[in-house]
Parts: sequence; structure tokens; C-alpha cells
Amino acid sequence: ERIGGRSYERVTFSPDSRFLATSRVWGYESIVLDLVSRTECSRFKPDKRLKAGMVVGLFYTSDGRLLSAHFGKNSVTVWDTSTSNLVSRLVLSEAPRMGVFSPDGRWLAMIAKNKPPTIWEVATAHKTAELANGPTADVVLAFSHDGRWLAATGLNQGVGVWDIASGQRISELPPPRGEVRHLAFAPDDSRLAVSANDVSVFCLTNSELQQTVPAPSMSAGAKVAGVLWMLASTFGAQPSGSSEVFSTAPSGPVEFSPAGTHLAIINSAANLDTALAHGAEQVRVFDLSRTQLVSTVAYNTHVRSIAFSPDGKLIATAGDAVNVWDWANAR
Repeated sequence: ERIGGRSYERVTFSPDSRFLATSRVWGYESIVLDLVSRTECSRFKPDKRLKAGMVVGLFYTSDGRLLSAHFGKNSVTVWDTSTSNLVSRLVLSEAPRMGVFSPDGRWLAMIAKNKPPTIWEVATAHKTAELANGPTADVVLAFSHDGRWLAATGLNQGVGVWDIASGQRISELPPPRGEVRHLAFAPDDSRLAVSANDVSVFCLTNSELQQTVPAPSMSAGAKVAGVLWMLASTFGAQPSGSSEVFSTAPSGPVEFSPAGTHLAIINSAANLDTALAHGAEQVRVFDLSRTQLVSTVAYNTHVRSIAFSPDGKLIATAGDAVNVWDWANAR
């Protein structure tokens, strides 16, 4: 199934895998699609009086309620999209830069300029903790599925795991190769996937590297074409080629399957189009028991986020469009 027409940022499934919610990059609205009837069943846009801006959180609670969180100038508002009721409004002393919600929507990790992340309880709009010695620049965050831990890293720093109740760091992982772009906990919170140049999967009981999924490399032919295109651009051709002809592109967002057996990764398509700077992404799915590629979906398109359905049968991708894939049977 494909829903096109605009740029989409976030995507999430309902607990029963029947509904798919997505949000637009521009427009500040959330859309819910019925995957059985393949129709749009609702659309939500926040109250303009509260000056709620872009969608920074979109998630279903365990009872099936869809919550949509929006950044304002100096606030974060959280809405129940089925009733259009305001669930919570967090008033801040300065403009928020980024926010990450726990899977159940109870906690919000907030980032402000040049300050370590702070933890907020959404229902009470109360700040509960600040990460001790937490990162302050180029911050990347991820909550554990049980909401007890927060993984975080920043510019030129390793990946740490903090206890959100106390704000104290409880473990630190070896520094990955390259800039970290995404973090994801396994469903049982025993592993952490770190997406940088490659994707590294760490065991959290001993902080040791468990396995590595390399980023894809271009073929020799694509690299040669890209270099020639770069040379041609110096004589008036445009656009110039991609730097990925000299090294692999960094990996993007990652997501564990609900059973924790597979890992989906957004990567560069690593083909001729990418070499000529018309680059796009693909989503590769790996069987973690063998570190083996078993499926590729969303090939040669632009993808910002991915989500497995709770039953593990589908993968939704959001970017130029919203697509739903039967990934196990994809060619």
C-alpha cells in the first residue's frame, strides 16, 4: 500500500497492527489510515491558539490511544488525537531543540541548546531528572522499551546508558567508528543497535560488541562513473557526484523486529544514481542469527523513518510517501 503526495516524517502502527499513523514534515498534522479498508479514517491538527508546531512524537499507548506531540516556541503539547483533547502541556524556559518519547508515551527526554538532556513526565508536565554528564551537542537519544533507561551520545562521545529515575549513567559502550546517527533498543532491552558508519549491536549485560552489519558499498562501475561525473562537473556539468564513491555512506535509522530476530536499517541505495548525486535510500532487513541480508524494501526512494508492525509481518516507511511492505515476501 502506498500513500503519496507529501513529505512524511514519522510512522507508527496501532497495537493490533490494523491502523497506521503518520505525520507530515510540513502541515503539523497527523493522519491515521485503516490498513484493512485501505482508507484514511482520521486526521488531526492541533489547536492553533497554543501555537503548536511540528510533530515530534507520534505513538500509540497500550490501550490503543494515539498521542501526537508538537513543539511550540517554548512548549511541548501532547494531544489525544481521537478526542482532540490536550493531554499535557510542558512549558519550558527556552525553545526545545529535540524530544524523544518513551514507547508508552510516559516520559519525554528533552534537549535544549548546549544543555544535557532532561527527563519529563508527560502526564504531570514535571521535570524529573537531568542526565549527569550527559551530551550537549549533536545529541542522539533512545528509550528502552520498559522506559527505565535512556541511551545517549553526542559529538565526539561514546554511547552511555542512563537510569531515568536518578539521571545517573549506569554503563558506557565502546566508542563506535564514525558519527552516531541513531540508537535502538532490542524489544527485551538486552541489546542496543548503534547506527554510525556501520551498525553495531552491543550486548548490554557486559557492554561488549555482539555483531556488526556493514554499510553497503557501491560497485566498481558506479564508483568510476561517479568520479568521472565529478571531473566533468569542473567543466560546467552539474550536479557534482557524491562523496560516497570514496567511502561507504553512513547508516541511518534502525529498528528491531518485535521478536528481536531481525534488524531493519535505512541505508544509501549505493548504486549509480547515488554515485551521480541523485542519491536515495533503501531499507535492508537482516536476520541477526546469521547477520544475513534477507530482504530489501523501499529501494531507491527517500525514507526518513521505519516501523515494524507489532505482529512483525509488515514494515512501514515514511519519506516521500508512506509505504507498507510485506518484507518477508519482498523480492
